[in-house]
Amino acid sequence: MKNSKHIALFLAALRGGGAERVFLDLARKFTERGYRVDMVLARLQGQLVSDIPQSVHTVELGISSLVKSLHALFRLPFAAWKALLPAIVAKRPKKLRSLPGLERYLLEQRPDVLMATTDIPNLIALWAAWLTRSKTRLVIREANTLTNYVNLAPSAFHRKLPSMIRQWYHMADGIVSVSRGVADDLSRVAAISQERISIINNPIDLERVAKSAAQEFDNPWFQPGQPPVLVAVGSLHPQKDYPTLLRAFVRVRTERNIRLVILGEGAERKSLQALIEELGVVDDVLLLGFQKNPYTYMSRAAVFVLSSIYEGFPNVLLEALACGCPIISTDCPSGPSEILDRGRYGRLVPVGDAPALAQAIVTTLDESHDAKRLRNRAEEFSIDAITDQYLRVLL
Repeated sequence: MKNSKHIALFLAALRGGGAERVFLDLARKFTERGYRVDMVLARLQGQLVSDIPQSVHTVELGISSLVKSLHALFRLPFAAWKALLPAIVAKRPKKLRSLPGLERYLLEQRPDVLMATTDIPNLIALWAAWLTRSKTRLVIREANTLTNYVNLAPSAFHRKLPSMIRQWYHMADGIVSVSRGVADDLSRVAAISQERISIINNPIDLERVAKSAAQEFDNPWFQPGQPPVLVAVGSLHPQKDYPTLLRAFVRVRTERNIRLVILGEGAERKSLQALIEELGVVDDVLLLGFQKNPYTYMSRAAVFVLSSIYEGFPNVLLEALACGCPIISTDCPSGPSEILDRGRYGRLVPVGDAPALAQAIVTTLDESHDAKRLRNRAEEFSIDAITDQYLRVLL
């Protein structure tokens, strides 16, 4: 059934992260329900570009010149452009230069609603709406605990985000948080009342996961008779705290013949490879980079491990549940405890505690597991139910 409503989803790019996968799933579901959907990207790049549904219209804003970017910048309130000027001139992050393009898009296309996700795209959307005096309904989605994110901020610009968020987030027509923990943190950071924040958990497309998990898979480490394999999935970033996972793995290796596979790419690859060599486990650990289909690994893993310092609402735990894989996660802020129901569907261990993580791995390896029970838990986060919740906020 055709629907006259026009929904726009704004992202910096389509790299292989959880927010990007969520927006792709929502875009597909929105079009299935008859809505006109634009996937609006600062840059048409990333590992997931090929996953954009054919029914979705793709818009690449591009990275504007310094002159155009400054022209937009100086029309913002003084406090905003003063904070942004060094970052725009330095081209870091480049996505800031998509602001003129998003202005133009809002003026020309006039969607009924625009939803952005993650802090910088959220701010860009708010600035573009303010500059254009757009009547488009604007919804922002926060996917991480900002306090923890800023503590590991890579630049002075990122450390200024809380003050900009306090100034601008309250101007959104709707605010979505992916978990209770993220909502609580956002309320504190941005001085926004809890009543204004809609908590919508990330969805999972169970049919897609099951289909992908069943694909042919010939990695020799996962063949019958081989040692059990631990699997971790996520970008090679300090947030994921892979050093603690590696040190826990080494402890388990002293008493068990096991292996570890990490799927993901990022700036920490060299330092992690050096640590693997230092710990003497080169033959037992694989850094396989980004894998478009991680589910073949998850469904065959002896244990799935999330060692993060912080999260928002980690999709990888939903995906591991859908694959029926036993789970161990740090009890980090926020999301794991909510997904695993305080430990009913997987073990929770303290953040940064290698001995506790090692003990949890040994205990989990020794136990039997009910894969159907884990899959049933994943069904509580089905894409159809979550789509209904998003449409209520968007429209």
